[in-house]
Order: sequence, then structure tokens, then C-alpha cells
Amino acid sequence: LWQVPRALRGERLAVRPLDQDGRYGIFFGSWSVATIDLTTPKSVSDVPEQVSDMSPG
Repeated sequence: LWQVPRALRGERLAVRPLDQDGRYGIFFGSWSVATIDLTTPKSVSDVPEQVSDMSPG
């Protein structure tokens, strides 16, 4: 089990393989929210904030 940010608890998240073996992306809709890297001791890392097209400039 992996922890997810509180804001996403109870929401449906997708786990998708990435371009390297042992790496997976965690997605909420089309937004990448975290990565899982099974090749390192600290396997989960947050994805830096992303600017949305809907965000005020």
C-alpha cells in the first residue's frame, strides 16, 4: 500500500507504467500526481506542481 495526498483520498487514481522498468505514474484524470520507483528504497515521490490552463496567470 502507498499513501496518497489527503486531497485525493477516496478518489479514483490510475497507476500506469512509465518509460522505464519498475517506474509507475499515479494519475488523477490526466494529471500526474506522483511516481512509484520500485528500483529505489524511497519508492514514492511527488510530482512538482503543474500549472493548469484554467489557472490564473
